[in-house]
Amino acid sequence: MALPSWRALHRDMDIRQLYSAHLSSLRYNASQRPSKRILRELCLLEEETEVIGSIFSQQNNALKTLREVLDNSSYRITDRVRINAFERIEEPLFEGMAAAYCDTKKAIKQLQDQIHKATQVLRYNIEIAEEGSSKAIMAFTLVTLVFLPLSFVASLLGMSAADIRSMKNTQLLFWEIALPLTAVIGSVCLLVAYRGAELGERIGELRETMRKGRSRRSEMALAPTQSRRRTEEDADGTMSNPLKAPSTLKRRKTAG
Repeated sequence: MALPSWRALHRDMDIRQLYSAHLSSLRYNASQRPSKRILRELCLLEEETEVIGSIFSQQNNALKTLREVLDNSSYRITDRVRINAFERIEEPLFEGMAAAYCDTKKAIKQLQDQIHKATQVLRYNIEIAEEGSSKAIMAFTLVTLVFLPLSFVASLLGMSAADIRSMKNTQLLFWEIALPLTAVIGSVCLLVAYRGAELGERIGELRETMRKGRSRRSEMALAPTQSRRRTEEDADGTMSNPLKAPSTLKRRKTAG
């Protein structure tokens, strides 16, 4: 009896050939033009292969259950026709399906390994491309950081205002203003870029310390007022109850 074979799904290709061809296309595109879009497609392809593997596993479990049901040894009463049908027709069919499942499992595992390897290579290529882009952006940023303050100072000194036109300074004034301004702006930008998080934490700690200091000073400023208020309340209570004054005075002396 012929063993079960794969059914063609698209252009005379079965599911293994179809996914292998799609993976080859993605790997070629990734080698030519690495991008995050191809990385997403590889991740989706990996998820699809996992789903297919799960479906094949469920089908294999269903076939095992069906084989146990059709097995003549599972019948309490059987006959020769049932035994011959199982041994000659059903048993070879189940064995062929089990062999096909093993081949499928190996093929899916190999496909998943290839997808994982292609994903790692693509991520490495994307990191290299992003590193080159970051270097180019850094170069443009440095150029802008240097020439933007110079352009600002040149535009400021080139204004047609009366007080600026009437100045008798030389070109040295431009450099006296532009160079320190460029140095200050560049230092601040580099500090924020590379030490921004640490600087933010330091500022937050400083603000918290200042807030605690203000709270402590406020408490110290309110302490004499509260003490004086309690003294006045005690005095008012003594004057309103003169009979209780000696006992109150006695308690104060005892406490002292």
